[in-house]
Amino acid sequence: MQLPEEEKLSHPKSYLLSTLCILLGGRIAEELQFNDITTGAGNDIDRASDLARKMVCEWGMSEEIGTIFFRADPAMGQGPLISQVTAEKIDHAVEDIIRTAYGKAKKDTHGQQQDP
Repeated sequence: MQLPEEEKLSHPKSYLLSTLCILLGGRIAEELQFNDITTGAGNDIDRASDLARKMVCEWGMSEEIGTIFFRADPAMGQGPLISQVTAEKIDHAVEDIIRTAYGKAKKDTHGQQQDP
């Protein structure tokens, strides 16, 4: 079945990683402009973290975790309890996705500034 572009229900991993780079761009802009960070990027960081956690826990987009589904918040009774080891692996995978996107966005930003 084909859907119109505006009703697209699924996104490739590359699209989601690009979205993370965009969301983290505000923090990078603060660093470049003010040589400091503020609370201004808080909502974008929250959204980026939520997206990365869904990539890991719901959509099987982490090589470290694999294609296993974990509810986003098992503490709220939404899914099976997970071990501390698994929770730490999930946290590490989410952090890795965020750090990778942040590094790419920052590198791309610096690359663009250097071009005439």
